[in-house]
Amino acid sequence: MTGTAAGAVGIEADLQLTVTAPDGRSTTAHVSGEGSNLRVTARRPDVLLSAVDRSTIGPLADALDSLGVSVYVDGPGGRVAVIGSAASSRIGRLLTGSRNAAVHPSGAIPSAAASAIRTLTAATLSVAFARWAIRRFSARRR
Repeated sequence: MTGTAAGAVGIEADLQLTVTAPDGRSTTAHVSGEGSNLRVTARRPDVLLSAVDRSTIGPLADALDSLGVSVYVDGPGGRVAVIGSAASSRIGRLLTGSRNAAVHPSGAIPSAAASAIRTLTAATLSVAFARWAIRRFSARRR
């Protein structure tokens, strides 16, 4: 979805932050951006996201979209979330009240675990496809 604001927003950012969640856990984050895109890279994106009141994400995502701005949240495992004009998600709408918020849970999982999950998923899909093909071709022979 593209923003609907009459004027273009130009951002230039380079910040280092320390964020502390309500439970006392902390993480560092780097915020950078140019033009209409901001990138937030956190060492522990789970802590960063737990420090944010989820009820504020939807209205923020809609406000960013109206300005044509996108915020990409990344962690060591990859993309964790996108909010603003570059996001469009039914799941994001269920979680935040805005379709301008998209979550990517696999990015919050450490890369070794994510790799294992992808391998397991691929193996499961392969077995399911093989079973389907065998049933289909067996039914044709009858």
